[in-house]
Amino acid sequence: MLLKYINQEELKEVYHLTYKEYLREGYIQPNPEEMISLYPHLDNILETTTIGIYDKQKLIGTISWTLDGPFKLHTDIDFPEETQKVRDEGRRLAASWRIVTDYEYRKNMTVVFNLILAVVEEMLIGNIETALFTFNPKHEKVYRQILNMDTVAKKLDSIKGMNNAPAVLMRLDIEKLSNKWVKEIIERYKFKFQIERV
Repeated sequence: MLLKYINQEELKEVYHLTYKEYLREGYIQPNPEEMISLYPHLDNILETTTIGIYDKQKLIGTISWTLDGPFKLHTDIDFPEETQKVRDEGRRLAASWRIVTDYEYRKNMTVVFNLILAVVEEMLIGNIETALFTFNPKHEKVYRQILNMDTVAKKLDSIKGMNNAPAVLMRLDIEKLSNKWVKEIIERYKFKFQIERV
C-alpha cells in the first residue's frame, strides 16, 4: 500500500470514492457523474492538502485538511458560530475533512489510522495548535477515546448537501496528544514506509 499526496488530476478519484461510499451509506442520491465534492471551494487552494492511500493502483482511502485562511474551513458552513468561537481563541487553526475509506478495507482500522496519522504529522510540521473535525455521531466515542478529542457541538439534522447525515464537531488540541499515544498507534497501525512527499 502507498500513502501519498493527491494532485489536482487525482482529485477525480477522490470525488468518485467519496460518492461511492456516501451513496452506500445513504447520505446522497445517485448522480450520473458518480462524483461528489461537498466543499469545492476548499479544493485546489494552497491551504488544503489531500492525502490518499492506494492498494496497487486503487484509491482505498482519503483525507483532506485545510489551514484556516481567506477561504475559511468546512466547519464554517455546518458549525459557523462554534468555529468562529474556536478561531477567536487565537490558536493556529486547521480542519480535517472528507475522511473516506473503501468499504472493503474497513474491517480493520489500519487505513483509517494511517490517514489520521498522516494528518497529525502534517499538522505537527505546520505548527497547527487546534484541528476541527466533523464525524457521524456514531464515531464520536471512538475518536474521543483514541485521539483524546473534545466534542464542541452536535448537529442532529443533515449537514450541507447530504441526507440522513447528522454530525458532531470535535476538536483536537495538539498538546493533548501524548508521546505514549502516538507511539502506541504508530506501532499498531503505521505502514513501514513514510508518506510519499512531492
